[in-house]
Amino acid sequence: MQSIEQMANPIAASEIKWAPAPPFGRPGMEVAVLAGNPEKEGPWTLRLKLPENYVFPPHNIPVNETVTVLSGVIYIGLGDTFDRTKAQRMAVGSFVELPGEINRYSWNQTEVIVEVHSIGPSPITYANPADDPSKEALSP
Repeated sequence: MQSIEQMANPIAASEIKWAPAPPFGRPGMEVAVLAGNPEKEGPWTLRLKLPENYVFPPHNIPVNETVTVLSGVIYIGLGDTFDRTKAQRMAVGSFVELPGEINRYSWNQTEVIVEVHSIGPSPITYANPADDPSKEALSP
């Protein structure tokens, strides 16, 4: 039987490399890509570290994604409009599969780390283009 080292590229928690969010994320978000590339064809896995009081406005990707809460508590809702009262509380260990092309949003009060799995390419489209931080980078 093969060992895990022969089958995969194991990453110890202490070896995870966090980086500031790419243009799709608001300031404060950190990302660690564990496998694959969300911009390219094929499966990917990443972790998002969201600081306290972080809001991820309504957005979608074209394919299903799964989210597992690794630390903290996050609230996730579906819809075109951000509404704290309609978001579901998800604590450590919680898991959800979010359908592709359906807008979702989240918020959290304390720092949260989630692990996200999907298939690329999976660009983010914001329900309200004014919420897209990558557009701010292009503005004069």
